[in-house]
Amino acid sequence: MAVSTKRRTASSSASDFSPSPSPPPSSTARPAKRTNRTSAAKSSSSSKFGDIFGVTSSSVAAAQLPARTHGPSYHRPLLVDNDQGVLALLHWFKGVSSKRDMPWRAAFIDASDYTDTQELREARKNRAYQVWISEIMLQQTRVETVKSYWLNWMSKWPTIEALAAAPEDQVLAAWRGLGYYSRATRIHTAAKKVVADSDMDGLLPDQPAELEKNVPGVGPYTAGAISSIVFGQPVPILDGNVARVLSRQLALYANPKAKQTTDLMWAAADVLVKKAYEVGGGKGTVPGEWNQALMELG
Repeated sequence: MAVSTKRRTASSSASDFSPSPSPPPSSTARPAKRTNRTSAAKSSSSSKFGDIFGVTSSSVAAAQLPARTHGPSYHRPLLVDNDQGVLALLHWFKGVSSKRDMPWRAAFIDASDYTDTQELREARKNRAYQVWISEIMLQQTRVETVKSYWLNWMSKWPTIEALAAAPEDQVLAAWRGLGYYSRATRIHTAAKKVVADSDMDGLLPDQPAELEKNVPGVGPYTAGAISSIVFGQPVPILDGNVARVLSRQLALYANPKAKQTTDLMWAAADVLVKKAYEVGGGKGTVPGEWNQALMELG
């Protein structure tokens, strides 16, 4: 399967960052294009679309859009009722991921492998930091470009504490060439906040709502990515790549920029990641692998 590393495109909705076109006085994408993230996740849920996700079967007559009317169940994703399809996609991703040279990808940190809670906390803290930086860098930037920047960044500031203590001019200098410098400013501000906060104490929150609330520059997509990849939470993500997959699963013939369309896609992403988590036996590795599989497929 050919893999594209084109620049990600922006969405029409609110995103995880607000682009700043000039340097500071500042869905690949992975692997194809990824749009910036919308905030629609906060207003959507599978229960809102019960007539689609609440039915028990997707065996409905094919509709030839837009010539023929059809019921809501026509849009029920086939993967919701196809355990083997879910497992096949997870298996496919493992094969693809092993061939992709993305330095920010690493083995899932399983709590059962640790007897020392402080050691587990430190491992998750560093992993969350790595994923967070990669996700912000990948916004509107080619994967191939990000690789060297991410490695250089981690060599300079291997921990969130090191970044928080870094002079701002050095942070901006390390970002030079990536564009949208407001991202670097927000990362630096967020790192200082996370380290100084007595509750977080350097560890990013594991829930999307808390990530969005407490970490500047983190929107719904980045929050979902960190929560699922690092902490194994069965929460959705939605970017341009995922939207391409879901629009086909949902058989949507609709304006992709409309709020109702976005709400439906967030709801579908939520249903599917929870389905994958269930089919995968509740393993913490599954949510992150599933979300990344949708990105790769898209």
